[in-house]
Amino acid sequence: LAMGKLNQDPSVEGPISTKNENGEGVEEFVEFPKRGEKPAFSIQDVRASIPKHCWERNTFKSITYFIRDYAQIIITFSIFHFYVFPNISSGILFFFAWIAYSLIQGSFMWGLFVCGHDCGHRSFCPNDTVNNIFGELCHIPILVPFHSWRLSHGLHHKNHGNVERDEAFSAVTQADYDNMLPGVRIFRYHAYLIGGWTLYLIYGMPSHFNSHFSFKSDLYLKSSPADQKLMRQSIYLFWIFFLNLVIVVPYFFGYSFLLTYYVGAYFVFGFWISLVTHLHHTHPDAPWYRAEEWDYQRGALTTINRDYGIIEHIHHNVGTHTVHHYFSRIPHYNLREADRAIKPVLGDYYKRSDVSAFETIKLVWNTCRFVPDEGNVVYYQGPSKKNE
Repeated sequence: LAMGKLNQDPSVEGPISTKNENGEGVEEFVEFPKRGEKPAFSIQDVRASIPKHCWERNTFKSITYFIRDYAQIIITFSIFHFYVFPNISSGILFFFAWIAYSLIQGSFMWGLFVCGHDCGHRSFCPNDTVNNIFGELCHIPILVPFHSWRLSHGLHHKNHGNVERDEAFSAVTQADYDNMLPGVRIFRYHAYLIGGWTLYLIYGMPSHFNSHFSFKSDLYLKSSPADQKLMRQSIYLFWIFFLNLVIVVPYFFGYSFLLTYYVGAYFVFGFWISLVTHLHHTHPDAPWYRAEEWDYQRGALTTINRDYGIIEHIHHNVGTHTVHHYFSRIPHYNLREADRAIKPVLGDYYKRSDVSAFETIKLVWNTCRFVPDEGNVVYYQGPSKKNE
């Protein structure tokens, strides 16, 4: 992962010395200018800066990435199943080899998810039927009902940066934070990287029941009849695959086979999607808006770009995130060029972090617990002793 130091506001020399409510001195690092006011440029200005060819959706090129993602998974399985695991006699060595396999395979599963993510945004190809077919092929093997996710993810893009309505890692108000049970608080801020993704699919966000599997969830009931039909299709396909995975596969190969080759990798995939989504939308210098001040462009400008090193190529440039939130139909293979094009237009509103993901997680844990109960443009705040 890319390493670096916090990039401070050019007007700030070093850390800012402040005091918390207990009168204790603290140091606050500023990575980006806090630009919460409405920008002078428009969405049309940003759009006009992007070369026309960046909008072109090449079906053949997208399919080659799809084939690559599946090939990576099949090759990794074959190497470990036929050559690595059979030649290990030590239980300890087998455990470490399994960890290595799970990390590699889970990362490739994450890449396959992002390929399906393009299908959900219709940036995979111009034909919706083709997008739907490849979206199911990408998501069902990793236990994601494609159309349920497509609709919930669409809510996130329509409401990004909105305190009351955002769907993914939505901001917690101070009142809600103060009333959280200790176990909920620990999971929400520390343990979400392990199992958080699965719980989100099952239940939705804590503020509303948006299960991706239920026909009684808000997600289903508030969708159009056409989307409800597609959701039912994805949910039925999910259950067919899931029941085969937990019943048929163990019947022929045993539960140890399932645990070795799937379960660990699945949780690594869940780790990646939780980590990446969180870091793209959580930062002490990124504003959140209530309805009176929120609009689509200001929400898009709350996102943070970052580079995940070798993983960036595996997960199809998903770290190039701001331009994606502006225009989600730009294919992933054109995101970087589009990002370079919009940067001069965005100016100080452009956010790109060169801090490692692990350093940022520490920063987020310490500074991003809740937003104030009052105010239309607000920023995350860290915990005080009375909150903890």
